Amino acid sequence: MFAGRLENLTPPHNPLDVLAQQTVAAAAMDALQADEWYSRVRRAAPWKDLPRRVFDATLDMLSGRYPSGDFSAFRPKLVWNRETGILTARPGAQLLAVTSGGTIPDRGMYSVLLPEGEEQAGSRRVGELDEEMVYESRVNDIITLGATSWRIQQITRDQVIVTPAPGRSARLPFWRGEGNGRPAELGEMIGDFLHLLADGAFFSGTIPPWLAEENTIANIQGLIDEQRNATGIVPGSRHLVLERCRDEIGDWRIILHSPYGRRVHEPWALAIAGRIHALWGADASVVASDDGIVARIPDTDGKLPDAAIFCLNQKSCCKLSARR
Repeated sequence: MFAGRLENLTPPHNPLDVLAQQTVAAAAMDALQADEWYSRVRRAAPWKDLPRRVFDATLDMLSGRYPSGDFSAFRPKLVWNRETGILTARPGAQLLAVTSGGTIPDRGMYSVLLPEGEEQAGSRRVGELDEEMVYESRVNDIITLGATSWRIQQITRDQVIVTPAPGRSARLPFWRGEGNGRPAELGEMIGDFLHLLADGAFFSGTIPPWLAEENTIANIQGLIDEQRNATGIVPGSRHLVLERCRDEIGDWRIILHSPYGRRVHEPWALAIAGRIHALWGADASVVASDDGIVARIPDTDGKLPDAAIFCLNQKSCCKLSARR
């Protein structure tokens, strides 16, 4: 922030939903020639590497050529004359383009329900979960919704069936409305800044007037001292700190303190869950945030969990996370 640096941006690569929207909108204004439209589309950065076969598949979808009869209920939006290559809009396409803007027509939410016949008085509905939360969940996982813990009994195309699991340690749900998470380069800068604070180098130099307030400095130094007293070393970009303890029901909790953000931690957490399953056959709860990873491992006899489950090379990490 002091240097005025900006985070790197990562434009979406070949977003076909936006391509479909723009194609319908453009054709609703005037007829399009497919080859000319393809050339124009590729002048925009997100589609500069768009393969022609993918472009044609998108036009097929918009003109009603679907891969199976399961999609027959969807009305085509365009007419594509393959002899002339001309795209024209069907009736209603212009209104659809104007009223249905945006790239998330489906919110990607799963209904969380009790099994049929097990509701007491009222609805089976318990709540909703984000699709990424569901993707990272497995049958028999314990999750928290409201003030109650629930065991996942079944995951269907758009529903999660649960049964009560009172008193069980559970994962907290997340929703992607929280944002994309901290990028790694920002996490590294935050980690570097924490090292400066821990070494006392930051306050020994010239600091901005808005930060040179006595109470502010005392609070920051107090926070750093509290962290050092708790973990022995302040986590940062050069030092990642690992804690191990038991929770209230005797399961192991392993906490990794890292500033590198969810974009690094989430795939790492999937790989850690895969390694724990490979080592102990346990479906561990592994949760990632911008500030680290927390793994819960059921109490088992034998070797205690240690830093080895977090130490993965690139190949192992990719392989384990892909399996999850």
